[in-house]
Amino acid sequence: MKFVKPNLIWFPITVRNQHDEILNQVQNDVMASFKTAFFKLKNIIGILDHFPPHFILAVVLFLIIVGYWIGKLFKKKK
Repeated sequence: MKFVKPNLIWFPITVRNQHDEILNQVQNDVMASFKTAFFKLKNIIGILDHFPPHFILAVVLFLIIVGYWIGKLFKKKK
């Protein structure tokens, strides 16, 4: 039985092809997750359209004030 040397020229090419397949799969997964995140964001914006603009502005200002107040509380404890 004769020992056949592996063809070292083709070895890196097959590894590169497998690497490309893995990269394509990862790329597809990332794009799918971005698409679902985009649709979720679109749904949230669609829900916000039902509220009047002054209500949204009041909520945002309230959250900013509460965040500032909590920040001041934690800063004093140091």
